[in-house]
Amino acid sequence: MIEIIKDIEQGSEEWHEMRLAVITASRFKDVLAGGQGKTRFSYMRELAAEALTGEAAKLYSNEYMEWGVQTEPQAKSMYELRTGNSVEEVAFVRDSDFSGVGVSPDGLIAEDGLIEIKCPKTTTQIETFLSGDMPKMHKAQVQGQLWITGRSWCDFVSFDPRIDGAASWFCVRIERDQDYINTLQSKVLDFKNELDLLLTKLRG
Repeated sequence: MIEIIKDIEQGSEEWHEMRLAVITASRFKDVLAGGQGKTRFSYMRELAAEALTGEAAKLYSNEYMEWGVQTEPQAKSMYELRTGNSVEEVAFVRDSDFSGVGVSPDGLIAEDGLIEIKCPKTTTQIETFLSGDMPKMHKAQVQGQLWITGRSWCDFVSFDPRIDGAASWFCVRIERDQDYINTLQSKVLDFKNELDLLLTKLRG
């Protein structure tokens, strides 16, 4: 059963508490990092620490991340203006069939869609615009959101208002890729099982 939580704000203290020790879509790429690779290893220990202490990991932030947070509302407004679609903001989505996994999409669109917004540095925006496609680094996050929400498509938006010209805006519709989702689901659930075993060991 899919649960959509709307009554809290993304980024709030309550939102961080809800995501404590939960495998989230923004980190699915770390789960897929391969075998017992350093990235995968580090993420599992990060989640274990959250579960054992009840405290969220200190998140790294830089000027590009801060820019993204500040610019995202403008990108949402631009999307609604350009497409005529209304963005329904949500805090968190989880599925009772997949305990310990959840996603925080940037918004829901109608009955079947999502939106994922990136406001990157200008060189990345130019690369995305010229490629005509969503950067591969976001595939696990986007398809992971489609998996947990049960939705069919995601409009991926990349936006940089500092650019004077067409390249400031990029939007492409990403369809649900069930074969990819099947593989992703298997790897995320394997990761969750390993995390549970690790926690059992650490708790004695």
